[in-house]
Amino acid sequence: MNVCVWRKYTLYEMEIRSVNNVLKNRFKRVGAQISSLLGIYMSPQTAPGLIRGLVSRLVPYDLGISLRRIGMSYDGGYLVPDDLENIQFCFSPGVAETAVFEQDLHALGIRSFLADYSVPGPPASLPDCDFVKKFVGAANAEHVMTLDGWVAEKCPGPDSGDLILQMDIEGAEYETLLATSSETLSRFRIIVLELHKLNHLDNRLFFKCVDAALSKVLEQFDVAHLHANNVGGLTRMAGIDVPRVAEITLLRKDRTVDKSPVLQLPNSLDAPNAAGQQELILPDYWWKSDAFRRAA
Repeated sequence: MNVCVWRKYTLYEMEIRSVNNVLKNRFKRVGAQISSLLGIYMSPQTAPGLIRGLVSRLVPYDLGISLRRIGMSYDGGYLVPDDLENIQFCFSPGVAETAVFEQDLHALGIRSFLADYSVPGPPASLPDCDFVKKFVGAANAEHVMTLDGWVAEKCPGPDSGDLILQMDIEGAEYETLLATSSETLSRFRIIVLELHKLNHLDNRLFFKCVDAALSKVLEQFDVAHLHANNVGGLTRMAGIDVPRVAEITLLRKDRTVDKSPVLQLPNSLDAPNAAGQQELILPDYWWKSDAFRRAA
């Protein structure tokens, strides 16, 4: 090929690439505009192996301490390790119309601190509680406070003893945990979390937030129990079924007596969150690590 022909061919290739790039950019802009109008937003997808890896780390174990149910018979009741002696206080962000969980703890001598900006105050049925009209989140602002700041204000020293955290804050749990220091987390003997929006784990940006938050907690805590909320149902992703909302109970590792596989899930003490609806049964790879490996 002589020089002139080669140059023409190269210029032709460059023009084709330029046109393709222009068309791609136009399609991207049009697609973004249509998505915005429809309220649909595109995001990079999480690799299936990452989702399955996170699930494998949430598998609960028998930690050598029996579980007991604290709170209501249905939604608002949680299974916790029967290791509540000498726990001084409960921190409970996210306030509902009733506070049976906190009432049960009060009967055991555990006083509760409550926080929620969306309600005027704590339930009248809960005695001797401390209420702050603020959300808990990643920063301190007019209507928001960090868990670090809240705990430091109410229980400023180690003499306060061990604490329990019960957090149901509609998806803000991930940013709250990310903003909480490891020192503050270590003050909780037991943590009970409502994990929301798990059906969005295939969104890579959301997954990173969830994975980082839970990884931070799992550095110091073992998973004692897992229960799927039957209201949200299951979503299929990464070749496995994922609950939209799940309840998870964690025990600080220094309190773990033993660590062996659980024999069944749901636990015999579990109950569906929505009364009158069938319990949501998680596939066994959510509670059997060997079954998960086979599924993965």
